[in-house]
Amino acid sequence: MKILEKNPPLAEDCKRPWILVSLLYPLSHTGLMHIALYMYGPTLLILSYRILFSQLPIGVVIYIVVFTLFIGYGIYYISFCVFDSTKSQTKARKIPEMYFPDKSELVYQYILIFGSAAICFFPAVIYYYFVRQTDYLFWLLSGCGLFFFPMALLSAILFDGINELSPIFLGASIFKVFFGYIKLCLFFFTVAGFILFISICEIFQGFVIHGIAFYLLLVLANRLGWFYWWHRDKLGCGI
Repeated sequence: MKILEKNPPLAEDCKRPWILVSLLYPLSHTGLMHIALYMYGPTLLILSYRILFSQLPIGVVIYIVVFTLFIGYGIYYISFCVFDSTKSQTKARKIPEMYFPDKSELVYQYILIFGSAAICFFPAVIYYYFVRQTDYLFWLLSGCGLFFFPMALLSAILFDGINELSPIFLGASIFKVFFGYIKLCLFFFTVAGFILFISICEIFQGFVIHGIAFYLLLVLANRLGWFYWWHRDKLGCGI
């Protein structure tokens, strides 16, 4: 994805609290449709496997392919929302035809997002592999990975690649907007922590968890994109 020419936000949008803008972002017609899709879609796919795919000779393979593409589209749409929000969008939009993905792009988006996460947490994983301990150094490496992850994710999505995910590049980008980035991290990991909480909380049903989680992921996508928009002058020579 490439950053297109950006239009300034409406005056009333600038005056609205940023957290309100992000919380309302998924509540467009398109956003609600995607939330519904990922609220009920996993359950419907599991039922279709039990009723239909499990009876076919290669049913497991078909199910895995369909489920992979389904999740891949969700990842692609969230990434598009990050990209779209860098242009100060306040409503979740449908993907324009020029950006609509094919199957290979969905798989590539998988690799892109998980690749950015792998790069951030690679030192912690390697340390645990050799030491087999979750000591203070392991948690220090994990914390560093968490700290770099939002910027790495933003960079991977906007550049549509992982070539710019070197620690030097990410560190320089963070340094330029350090205090704003700290606020972004606090919001990012508070919301991510809540998603984890509802995922392990037994009072929520499966489809409810899926819907709330996808809604919150769209909130995070908007905040991440708007973070770039507000700091684009400082990040312009990098991201």
